[in-house]
Amino acid sequence: MNLSPTFNTPKSQLIIGLGILAIYLALTIGTAVTEIPGTDEGFFANPAFNLLTKGSLSTTVLETFATPFKGMDRHTYWIMPLQPLALSIWYRVFGFGVFSTRSLSIVWGLVALASWFLIVRSLFKRTSLALVVIALLSCDYIFIVCASSGRMDGELVAVELR
Repeated sequence: MNLSPTFNTPKSQLIIGLGILAIYLALTIGTAVTEIPGTDEGFFANPAFNLLTKGSLSTTVLETFATPFKGMDRHTYWIMPLQPLALSIWYRVFGFGVFSTRSLSIVWGLVALASWFLIVRSLFKRTSLALVVIALLSCDYIFIVCASSGRMDGELVAVELR
């Protein structure tokens, strides 16, 4: 008689997966609400805010006089435009604020976890191994910090890991 529990049923795997996601959300949301805002978060949020409020993808929080960044107050070319565009849409739906800025990165972290789950499961044909991988990743300090930051690096984690 086998007394060891089995985690190979779809129901138990779903429960474990939901537990892993709950841990990830607790860690990232906890980090997002307790971390002091960084200046880079403001630098990345400013073009999105300006796009939403003024219709211009511009960075107005940095001084450009006597720098190689002249014209940045009219057009933002120092970062890729997809992140401020997505962030401005996010602001329209959820409002502007530090947590709102950081929550988009948290969502992209979920995309990264789902991507890693699918990659490992398709490579090794083992759902249990894929669950172990996302469990380890969802508790990784660097992953949590990046996924709860308002910088575009959090979104890049999802893209780079695929």
